[in-house]
Amino acid sequence: MNPLQPVTRMSMKDIAMDRIRHLIAERGLQAGDRFMNEKEMMAVLGVSRTVVREAVKSLETVGVLKLKPGDGIYVTQATIGRLVDHVSFGWTKDVKRMKELLETRIMLEKAAIELAIARFDEHTVESLAVWNRRLADAIENGHSVVESDLGFHRSLFELTGNTTFHELSEVVTAFLRETRRTRLANKENSLNTLKEHEQITAAIARKDTEGAKAAMHRHLIVVADGLGTDADS
Repeated sequence: MNPLQPVTRMSMKDIAMDRIRHLIAERGLQAGDRFMNEKEMMAVLGVSRTVVREAVKSLETVGVLKLKPGDGIYVTQATIGRLVDHVSFGWTKDVKRMKELLETRIMLEKAAIELAIARFDEHTVESLAVWNRRLADAIENGHSVVESDLGFHRSLFELTGNTTFHELSEVVTAFLRETRRTRLANKENSLNTLKEHEQITAAIARKDTEGAKAAMHRHLIVVADGLGTDADS
């Protein structure tokens, strides 16, 4: 017989946070709308002032609420980037998490290619090519290529026309910036990165979805292999 698993109990703060999120959704509140004050929350949630304050503080940390002293509590726009700020330090110290993130990144960037090609227009290719030129100039002049590399991938996510995808690109930036900086400090790696970016751009220009995804996989799997990730195409 399997041993009984311990029951995970939510704290009063967690319960209050969950109920506040539901209240925001149920009332259709948008960013900038005023929320209840502490006394109102205490009455509606049936919890103490301490629990309310802890819940509000935690929701402010992840960008759901904003406390304006002397004014009130307001709903804000909770972005993925704000959530990353809250957990990124712990994750970057966790090798397993980093491997999982790299696997996820490969899937996300391939999906971004599909959307970018589906929404292809006259600006698509130039939006990527401009970053390839900047990357080439940085290599030639002995400057850091990190921002040009980041710019290429950010531009790809922007081309999806999907705000969440754009925010997810910032998630990748937050977690993998140091990995990128270390790898691209080597000129040979920078030259390979430029070549791979140009291959991805050329495939997108041809609207060759599978070719672009294959080129992206080859480009990113190098980083994944560096952490021992066995990512599937």
